[in-house]
Amino acid sequence: MKILTLALLLLVGASHLSAQTSVEIDAGKIIRHVNPWLYGINTARWDESLFPGPTNETLLTCDRDAIQKIKVSGVTVLKYPGGNDADSYIWNSPDNSASEMDTDEYITLCREVGAEPFITINFNQPAELAAAWVRYCNVECGYHLKLWEVGDEQWGTWAKGHAPPREYAKKYISFVKAMKAVDPTIKVATNVPLGSHPENWTEEVLRAATPYIDMLTYTFFPQKWGKENDDSLLASINDFRVLAKQLRNDVERILGKAKADSILI
Repeated sequence: MKILTLALLLLVGASHLSAQTSVEIDAGKIIRHVNPWLYGINTARWDESLFPGPTNETLLTCDRDAIQKIKVSGVTVLKYPGGNDADSYIWNSPDNSASEMDTDEYITLCREVGAEPFITINFNQPAELAAAWVRYCNVECGYHLKLWEVGDEQWGTWAKGHAPPREYAKKYISFVKAMKAVDPTIKVATNVPLGSHPENWTEEVLRAATPYIDMLTYTFFPQKWGKENDDSLLASINDFRVLAKQLRNDVERILGKAKADSILI
């Protein structure tokens, strides 16, 4: 057991009276486990600077300085191919630019920095295309990717492929079935909004797709467009706590605690 003792100096009012307080921290006692996948960033397939050359020259032409900085940052998850663009990206299209980051280069990046890959598949294409991507990654190449997501923010009217919740749930199920027929060990996420939604999106999707949900993903925007500053960023954690707790409560209410405990959020 490792005990750390801290001495705190307390200043009281203008008189600067001081008192010393001892605080003991038991560094050997685990209160709660933190998921190592907590620290993630988006990885844009259109980022032509990391791997400017063709795939067969990945390690010869890559930006090693940038890759080292990503590694040092401690990031543990890299999400690909990049936000809402995922719903227009066809992973095996011959029309994809050779200078863009393809699947193999993305996996190379993940391996180099020690991060878990997380792929968002195109919601607007047939489920067979998603299944082919799983087959390429996990059967043909042996990458063994665990984390996948069906579409990006389909609950938003701005999304490429926005759909009502029940329509999304129906397609989500078809994707999961096709993808897990290739590799039943993968985890597939559905995306949900934080807070209230005019179409009651979260409840509709969770109820319709309960047996097929392994993970939930959500988007939190801590700052307002055009009003970005450090103070609002730090203050936003209070809003996040409320919204995240509400989502957790909703998941437990809709799916039950046992199912809620079994999925990643």
